[in-house]
Formats: sequence, structure tokens, C-alpha cells
Amino acid sequence: MKSVTPVPASRSLRSTVFMAILSVLILAPAWAERPKIGLVLGGGGARGAAHIGVLKIIERERIPIDYIAGTSMGAIVGALYASGKSPAEIEEIVNSINWLDALNDKGPRNEHSIRSKKNDAEFAISMEVGFNNGKFQLPTGLLQGQRMEILLRRLLIDTSQVRQFDDLPIPFRAVATNLVTMQPVVFDDGDLTIAVRASMSVPGGFEPVRHEGMILVDGGIVNNVPVDVARAMGADVLIVVDVRTPLSAAGDLDSVGAVLNQIINGLMNAETDEEIVTLTSDDIYVLPDLRDLGATDFTHAYSAIGWGEEAALTHLDQLQRLSLSHSDYAAHVAARPAQVKALPTIDEIDINHKSPGTRESVGKLLAWQEGKILDLNQLEGNISSIYSEGTFSTIQYEMVTDNNRTKLNIELKDKPWGPTILKAALRVSDNFEGELNP
Repeated sequence: MKSVTPVPASRSLRSTVFMAILSVLILAPAWAERPKIGLVLGGGGARGAAHIGVLKIIERERIPIDYIAGTSMGAIVGALYASGKSPAEIEEIVNSINWLDALNDKGPRNEHSIRSKKNDAEFAISMEVGFNNGKFQLPTGLLQGQRMEILLRRLLIDTSQVRQFDDLPIPFRAVATNLVTMQPVVFDDGDLTIAVRASMSVPGGFEPVRHEGMILVDGGIVNNVPVDVARAMGADVLIVVDVRTPLSAAGDLDSVGAVLNQIINGLMNAETDEEIVTLTSDDIYVLPDLRDLGATDFTHAYSAIGWGEEAALTHLDQLQRLSLSHSDYAAHVAARPAQVKALPTIDEIDINHKSPGTRESVGKLLAWQEGKILDLNQLEGNISSIYSEGTFSTIQYEMVTDNNRTKLNIELKDKPWGPTILKAALRVSDNFEGELNP
């Protein structure tokens, strides 16, 4: 048996302490991991452009974002950032959008049929009445959101093959409201464009999104600043951007619209306050001063970007505590999943509609695309031309890849209020002196 020389107790204790300290120093990077940071972007219409300004400061300060949860306009900006677009690119997008076209289902006039152009020339505003299930019905939204959905799909085309939102460069969630149950619906998979479109479907303004048996509207109705969603994703620290519309003063409550808006904003703000009180001292709450910018004033949305930067800078000390070194931040960004930038070749086209005649006619119109690289401009033009005939509520397209084959799915949705039997229209003229004459 090998003999062992006894070690003095004092030396043994010193050796144990030394090894313990050495182990801590060596293993520290493994266990002293940085906190996971969640970004929460609230709804607020045009006021949501302030999110872009906050993102610009976040990137300037090299703050790694691990999770994003957004509602309504926050879902739009959040999805764009989560998909890999930079704040500068998102700013350029917002500033370049023709909002009159984006918020007009008919789109550019040069894409309309001759009949549609004639109607447009005669009438400025129209409201359809349908007949369905033995009764007269009206649309449930002023807009069907056709142009907006086409725009969103183009902006998010790089994510067309992503089905799980955790597989985006930054894991993402969009919040909508199930109108039947009045409960939040958190999208974490599926079609990203549909998720965003549902999240920003303002009741009355846009037709609700019918998806998987649900009727979905703007998530702001039940969760306008989804703090709880980001927490559930795994965030340790939150950066929360609240672009709520403040309540109006008594003197401004002078119309039915103003009163209804006050009620809606009051309920939404009260719900948001319940989320905000759950924040801890480690979280960062950004409430930009957006002056008198209205939620629907998209033509001046660019102003909110600078105001968002201003608001973020008031929290600079807190934000800088989350900053990484240049090398660590570069490594963090490089580790994000990359998105396929090249447009796919379309191997097959599938037309989804109950009418064989419609499937055949639309299939012939789109036959040029089969076997070729996707041509977005021509596809959008064809869809706009079909839509302008006024037969369908929306025409959606989606690309699905399976076994290295990409299928282009086209879904034509009939108007849920039934075939149009009456179109009430208003002719408007302008005397060029600031007066409109019906």
C-alpha cells in the first residue's frame, strides 16, 4: 500500500480556499450570464413610429434584444426588427410608404379594371350592402385591409418560410384579440403577416381577421402593452415603450366620435396601467412625449421617430447598464438565425376558392409565375386587378416550401356580408377654396 504524508490542517485549508477562488474566476463567465432582455412595443397607430427612435438608441448603445412582444403598430415595428431589419431600414420604410394607398383597399388607379376606374371617377366614398342568410348585412369594417396586407407581406417576405416565431433572428410574439371571447390571442407560430395583420385590425376601421375559427381584432383592446407576454417568453429585464393616446380635455369632447374615442382610450389606458405596475426597478419604462400627434395621423408619423429618440435618451444611464462591448455585441448579432434573402422559384400554384370557374380563371391569369422566380411586382399587380372587380373581400397569397418545392397558395375570400346588392355612394367635389361639396 502506498503511504500518504499527512498535510497540515492550515495548509489544507489555504489550498481549499485558493482552489475555490480559482474555480470562481475560471467559471465566472459561464454562470455570470447577462440577463435576457425583452422589448415590449405598445399599440398607438401613427404614434407607434416612436418605437423606431427607441430602437435607434438601443442599437447605438449595443443593447442585445433577446425577445420582442408587440401589439398593433408595436407588432408591425417589432416584426420588422425581429425579422432582421435595422432601425434605419424601418425608418426608411415608414417614411417611404404612401399611406393613402396603404389605407385604401383599391390601391393605385392604374391597377384597376375599366369598370372600377369609372366608379372611382364618379364616386369618392361608397358603402356596400349585402344579402346573406336571408337578411341584409353590412361590412364589419370600413376597410378590408387588402392593400395593408399586401404591403406587410412584401415587407416580411424574408420570413415567408419561418413557421415558428422563435426561429426569427429575434424571437417574436404578436398580440390580437378574439372578438368572440374578448381574450388575448398570442401568435407564436404560423404566418407572420397574418399575425401582424390581426394584431393591428382596429375595430370598425378594418374588417376583422378570420383565422382558425376565430374573429380577430386589434390586440390593444385587451393587451396594448404586452409586458406579461415578454415575461412569459423568458425575459429577465424589460424595455417597455408605451405610445398610448392620452385622454382628451373636456373641451375636446364635442362629438360622438370624440366621446367614443375617449371611452376606448380610457379603457385601454387603464388596462395598460395594470401591466405597467408589474414592472420592477430593473425594467426600463419609456413614455415618449408625442405632443398632439393623433393615432391616425400617419402622414406626420415621421415626427414621432425623433421624439422616440428623445425619450430613450432620458433613460440613457439605465440603458447603458445593459450595453455589451463592441466585440460581444457583434458576436450576439452574428449568432442570430439568418434569413433567406433570395426570392424562391415557384414550383406550383394552388388557387383556393369554392368555385371551379374562379379557380380556373385565376389560375390562368397567374400561370406565368409557375416555374419562375417569384415576381412580386407582377403578382401584386395581378392580385390588385382581380380585387378591383369588387367580388372578394380579400385576396391573400402565401408561399409554403416542402421537400425543396415551393407552392404559391392564393386564397380568395368571399365577402362575409354576402354578394353586394346595393352600393350607396357619395359624390364629392372640391371648389379649391377649402370647401367640399357633396
